[in-house]
Amino acid sequence: QLLDLSRLEAGALRPAPAAVPLAPLFARLAADFAPQAGASGLTLRIVPTRLAVESDAVLLERILRNLVANAVRYTRSGGIVLRFRK
Repeated sequence: QLLDLSRLEAGALRPAPAAVPLAPLFARLAADFAPQAGASGLTLRIVPTRLAVESDAVLLERILRNLVANAVRYTRSGGIVLRFRK
């Protein structure tokens, strides 16, 4: 992720903004991280949404994957909620 940030700042990585529906992205994150969360005794809850955002789909997914991975790694008890609010 830091490499992407430095490439972005240097102009070597060009974002391709487009409408990104959040529901499929959230579903992928849930499928990938729920087993890890469960193995750590955590719950991973995804709040359904029909919304989309204007973003680069690849970069947005990388950012969210990093955030969820860190949440799973560093949350000691309870759970993690992923949701979108306006």
